[in-house]
Amino acid sequence: MTYDFGIGDDSPVIADIGFERFEPGEAGLVGDAEWTSLPGKLERPTMTFRSQRSRELKDRGETARWRAGFTP
Repeated sequence: MTYDFGIGDDSPVIADIGFERFEPGEAGLVGDAEWTSLPGKLERPTMTFRSQRSRELKDRGETARWRAGFTP
């Protein structure tokens, strides 16, 4: 079983919804520099992830803590 959920080029749904294929590498924020530079000007808060297993993982290695979302 491959679990391929792609939509074939000959699928009628493509025409029904008006989807136009594009190159993923060309997707993204486009426009003049004033517009495209806005995301870089945002101040983003530092996120802290807590795990219900914090006590259990406190003495384990960095990788185990990272996988569980543990922050000291």
